Amino acid sequence: MAGCWGPWLPGVATGHNRNSGLRASRGARSTSRVSLGTDGRPGIHRAATGLGLPEDVRKKSHTAMAASTFQTRQFAAEDFVESAGAVVFHLSRKEVCLVRHGPLGQWLLPKGRRNCAEHRHHAALREVQEETGYKCHVLPVTMKTRAPPAGEVAYPDKPRDCDDLREPFFLTTRDLGNNNIKLIWWFIAAVDESIAIQQCVQAPEDEHFEPRFFEYETAIEVLTFDPDKAIVMRAVELVNATYHQS
Repeated sequence: MAGCWGPWLPGVATGHNRNSGLRASRGARSTSRVSLGTDGRPGIHRAATGLGLPEDVRKKSHTAMAASTFQTRQFAAEDFVESAGAVVFHLSRKEVCLVRHGPLGQWLLPKGRRNCAEHRHHAALREVQEETGYKCHVLPVTMKTRAPPAGEVAYPDKPRDCDDLREPFFLTTRDLGNNNIKLIWWFIAAVDESIAIQQCVQAPEDEHFEPRFFEYETAIEVLTFDPDKAIVMRAVELVNATYHQS
């Protein structure tokens, strides 16, 4: 029901206002709709099916309808897409892999959409192999994170240093228009140096992509888009600090 309350609650995305009522109301089995109550607030009202809410629940539902203190945007599943990518290192040569999109002439980082039921890091590694031909693994690094340690129930929500993390180190959000958004999770990865550097293990599946390794500073300069440059700069900082590269 992402965005259903947009017209009334401050800070909540309103992109779904183009729809009349809840998205669920499109189905033939729907029994709910959204409308204004006598107090001017939106409410979910049962259709005339005899499934009215109990009195105690109805009273509680009115008091629970309050605006969040945080600026909030919400998206239904059809309005967002997740992608995953990686900054791919060849550690001993101090190089990272970029891909050139031939028709566009752009130098990019390998990434692509996550499939259904696919873990984010698996999606990143799969996309790297599809676009570069190189088989990689997620590289553990020391970095700050706000995620609590595994098994912790209550932990302060603040950045802390953590070793051997294989979590995303960067997140990009991209507004696709029409209240659609793309989330891009970035990982740090490394090629298997015993087999990878002379040529690709296999040709990239997408013939439009040409992979090439560059020294760190050259890669940052070559990249077409500034956001990608910032991602590589951060990845290089973390790898240098973790593996004591200079």
